[in-house]
Amino acid sequence: MNRRRFLQNLATLAAVPALPSVTALAISPAVQVNPATYRWAETIVRAHNSCNVAMLQRHLRIDLAAAEALREQLMRNGVIAAQANSYGIHKAVKPLFDGAFPKPAISFDELAEKALEKMEVVIEETESGESEAMEMPEEDAFDYDMALFDCLSEQAAKDGLHFARYGVRSAR
Repeated sequence: MNRRRFLQNLATLAAVPALPSVTALAISPAVQVNPATYRWAETIVRAHNSCNVAMLQRHLRIDLAAAEALREQLMRNGVIAAQANSYGIHKAVKPLFDGAFPKPAISFDELAEKALEKMEVVIEETESGESEAMEMPEEDAFDYDMALFDCLSEQAAKDGLHFARYGVRSAR
């Protein structure tokens, strides 16, 4: 036996105890994900409409194994699509928002048209004397304006929008 072969065999024998055994290479037990962490992850994924392991790690402050287990659990439960893009980002199946802002039930142009129609009806009623608003004294013009505002606000609320005293906001 030559010296080179002898030294290789000797190094191999010395390295064998350092190698893990076949039983140690078996699949390690799955990382258990806390239910509260899962609910936060689901909310974050649906709010961002995307999911990857790095995002889960960053937002939830968890390690890589837990983030991968969480991503797999989100896929199994149908929160994210199984297909990822080339960057490893999954899309949410049911995102919270379609865009940056939720869409109102009625557009502001349609609301403005309805408000103008209602104002014309109220003005016609006041001019013809059929309205109860005409019974108010002239010095209470502010109260008349507030009554008109309340009338328009009620109609707008039926249409899905709420008037604030200084602007319009969605009912959602």
